[in-house]
Amino acid sequence: MIKTFIFTCGDINGIGPEIVVKTLNRIGNRKGKRFIFICPGNVFRKFSSEINPGISFNTVKNIDAIADHKITLFDTGTFRLNTGRPTAVSGKAAYLSLEIAAELLKRKSADALITAPISKEALNEAGYHYPGHTEMLAEWFDTQNFVMMFLSKK
Repeated sequence: MIKTFIFTCGDINGIGPEIVVKTLNRIGNRKGKRFIFICPGNVFRKFSSEINPGISFNTVKNIDAIADHKITLFDTGTFRLNTGRPTAVSGKAAYLSLEIAAELLKRKSADALITAPISKEALNEAGYHYPGHTEMLAEWFDTQNFVMMFLSKK
């Protein structure tokens, strides 16, 4: 059975998009796995041009266009980059990425979600007042019993 994994972009002015592109470059060809990266197209193009991923991406701009491609870029539009600085724009981009990921999970279009780092400051500047990913997802999935988890070989 093929498993589908969603990656969110995190704060586009931070390390999230770069980490995800590098990760997909490394694991994107694994058998039995599909990947969806939710990220502004201009941000993806910037990092993929610097990293030059050895994998191909299918690009879509709406949930209903997602098909059974190995790697899909869900292009959320164009967002102004200001590398290294959390901004209202980067907070909005991070929130939108998570919102789309939650919708895909609710539709059972994916099996797991991997979130890149967000900036709580940027979220607040954009008008979204959550402590972090965990609380947003808990609210969107109407759950009171939740926990954050980190994974490392160490």
